[in-house]
Amino acid sequence: MKKLSLSLALFCQLASTRADFTLRVVDGEQKPVAGAALSVLLNRRNDPRSSSDRVIEHVTDATGLLLIRAADDMLLARIQATKLGHYPADLDQRQEISDWAHGRTHTIGLPAKGNPRPLHARYVTFTDDSQKIPPATWVGFDLEKGQLVAPYGTGVVSDFRLWFTEVQDGWSQDAEDIQALRKSFTLQEVSDVDFARRLGRWKFTWRLEFTEPGVGWVASPHYWSYCALPMPATAPLTGYQPKLDLLIDSAVELLPADVEKGYYLRTRVQQKADGTLLTAHYSKIVGAFALQPGQVKFLYYYNPEANDRNLEFNPAHNLLQPPAGAADYVRRTFQVRGP
Repeated sequence: MKKLSLSLALFCQLASTRADFTLRVVDGEQKPVAGAALSVLLNRRNDPRSSSDRVIEHVTDATGLLLIRAADDMLLARIQATKLGHYPADLDQRQEISDWAHGRTHTIGLPAKGNPRPLHARYVTFTDDSQKIPPATWVGFDLEKGQLVAPYGTGVVSDFRLWFTEVQDGWSQDAEDIQALRKSFTLQEVSDVDFARRLGRWKFTWRLEFTEPGVGWVASPHYWSYCALPMPATAPLTGYQPKLDLLIDSAVELLPADVEKGYYLRTRVQQKADGTLLTAHYSKIVGAFALQPGQVKFLYYYNPEANDRNLEFNPAHNLLQPPAGAADYVRRTFQVRGP
């Protein structure tokens, strides 16, 4: 792949039919990052040949900006941004950057590295069968232990409660195809419940509830799905809400905004007599909850130090070790992100 710098030759080559992209690089506090090194891959529209690709490498100016000049039939395909002391960014079609418009300023988050901490980190999966969560029943979850509370698990403190319902709303294919698939070699042996979950349309609700005074959740103000630190490292002090409803219709395709989310949690709160905060523990859930009929998955980090809002994870020190016999935990550790 041929690499070009922002040279006079490139400007002259593209001058006749030119369109501009302005890339703005900011840190986790939305301050401009000067001197960030960017490598920008451009593809020509409707041209599969790699020979038409262009790579532009340059650094941001004092205001964190980089102007990319390109022919009007060129699209952004990949952007890599790095700077010493910052978490790297790597954007591609998962962020749909080929749809980024010419002539506009597009912001890229490049959060600074701070003070990574040992945290309790786990990617958990709860279902209504293997984990024994019954529908329409409140079940507590212990963030420190990474377990459901008794009688559904070995957790002790209920940091929040989970509750779900599900209703099948038809099928994903017409009746004739469904009947044929039910008799097919690959699906004829599965149970009716499993068959319906694979091919049915479902509407389901998962609810999180925080029952103690002062506890709750708050959405992350920023989310960088393309970065090793997807959310700001510090949990907010205020804005925590006691309930979160997650409503999903399997017939409706999720948009990137539905998937690229993050939440901060404040739990185990102790208050003074006047209601002001005395102590609390902070956690974060990285990414949206992955929801399917009868199943919820999420990745979380919990700081065991009271009143420490730093949730920048040091992956060399996961304080929550996998439970004995959890063979699939090893396969999921790649999802526990860190520096």
